Amino acid sequence: MKKDHVLKDFFSYPMRFADFMNALFFDGHAIIHPSDLHPLDSREIFIGDFLSKERTHDVIMMWERKDFQAILILEAQSCVDFTMASRTLLYDALVYNMQDKRFKNHMLMPVMSVVLFHGEGKWNAVTSLLERVKGPEEIKRKQNDWKMRVVD
Repeated sequence: MKKDHVLKDFFSYPMRFADFMNALFFDGHAIIHPSDLHPLDSREIFIGDFLSKERTHDVIMMWERKDFQAILILEAQSCVDFTMASRTLLYDALVYNMQDKRFKNHMLMPVMSVVLFHGEGKWNAVTSLLERVKGPEEIKRKQNDWKMRVVD
């Protein structure tokens, strides 16, 4: 079994997923409770929008509290990939697009994603889309940037 699949299976349990996300996003405070997490089928998100095996999330969960909902995403990455910043942008944008299609004229749920690098060495690829864009700084400053959270 590939390492990415092992991590996907490991983090598919809401208790493990909640612990990991709480450590990353909330300094270890138990803000996300396992009982508030509901696994989503990532294939459903991409139907009609670039459906392919390459565009399914490793783990995606709905975080539901009585005051709000959010979508939490974990991507396991076993090798350094310089396209990961743009891929993360695409994945998150498709989740927002899915919300637009389903919930027209409503506010969007936050999408919080993280890349878990578990390969050899350190992550040495870019974590920001603008780090890969070639052009003068005065032009780059006018662009939107997309930064991804990488845990090494």
